[in-house]
Amino acid sequence: MDSRIKQIADANGFKVICNKTFEEIGELNTALARYQAERDAHYAGIVEDLMIHDEVRDDFVSELADVEITTKQLIYNLHLEKEVKDMVEYKINRQLERMGKNDKV
Repeated sequence: MDSRIKQIADANGFKVICNKTFEEIGELNTALARYQAERDAHYAGIVEDLMIHDEVRDDFVSELADVEITTKQLIYNLHLEKEVKDMVEYKINRQLERMGKNDKV
């Protein structure tokens, strides 16, 4: 894990990290809804070109990054690195099995 994320997590502590994560997930939800709305407008024929406006795209990317940073802080703060890594592997493999495409590495 990035030592800078550890440094931020150590300075903030669990309660601050939780509150920030709640905030960032809410902001990601809003940014994703805006991003999806622009894509839907294209596919519904409302706009001809599939062009996500830079502001909408940039906001979406920024919020994705914020959520990744805060969730990594939670993982580090709660010492869940192995458990989360194992669960990610399990869930990826389960989804591939559901799709009939399980090529475990």
